[in-house]
Amino acid sequence: MTAKATPAKTAKQSASGAEDVKPLKTPIARGDNTDISSASPTDISTLPAFVSPTWASIYLPTLYDFLACSETPWIHFTKDEDYLPHIQCILAVCYPAFDYRVKLGERLATLVKKRSFIGRQAVAMLEGFFSGPKFANNPTAIAAYAKWATRFDGPALWRLPSPRECTDPNAPDYQGPVDFFESEFIIKIFGIFLKATKGSMGEFGDPVGALAMSAAAVERAFLMYHTGAQVDRGQFSRDLSEPIVTGYLKDIRKLTPRRWNAIMQMRPPSSSGTADCNSVLAAGTPW
Repeated sequence: MTAKATPAKTAKQSASGAEDVKPLKTPIARGDNTDISSASPTDISTLPAFVSPTWASIYLPTLYDFLACSETPWIHFTKDEDYLPHIQCILAVCYPAFDYRVKLGERLATLVKKRSFIGRQAVAMLEGFFSGPKFANNPTAIAAYAKWATRFDGPALWRLPSPRECTDPNAPDYQGPVDFFESEFIIKIFGIFLKATKGSMGEFGDPVGALAMSAAAVERAFLMYHTGAQVDRGQFSRDLSEPIVTGYLKDIRKLTPRRWNAIMQMRPPSSSGTADCNSVLAAGTPW
């Protein structure tokens, strides 16, 4: 399906209207302080006995699946949210035979920093991409590609972007982009996110949050190269990235079933579990 470009935008705009920034003078701080914890996922010493054997294979994948499917991924599991009901729900989905009430501050009520991890993965992906023979030691070529990539019709978002020379969407010979959210860059980061959900016992819907965060992470990474050298755009955190993620969520909701199904072809299979929080609540699981 060929998308019709919005005439109000110009080829110089990025997908979110972000501006160029100054060259990097200090090492990039890669992380954020909005997640509850950065504890290692292998730290199971304080977990309930019925959780620890499947902490990494069931509980964490289900937790990440919930986050991936969230329409407010920068709000869920943050310090200023009442996140315990979500944790309680995930626990009940994974271990329905156990009546256990989660307490604030315990290991179950934490989240490894998957959001900032996605931001780092996007940057690492482009570090590799721009170190190839076509771009190595060629800041002019890097800057040109990065600016084209972050056009509203560019390769950061689209599987088949508009040609670089097509700069006027109102021109009669303008070639619109094809297949939104299916660029090689987004699919790679989206796949990394979804790989962490393999084994999930939940059925929380489509991973709209994961796709929006992947698109935002890819855009941010390309914007770091607008000068031809990597620049600091700050952390991939809620304060700096939530508006961009929210904008992409609005676009994702407009995807046709055919487009969404095409994107989802690469989603890894989950376990046989099909529970969701609503069904758990309806069944009267004690909280």
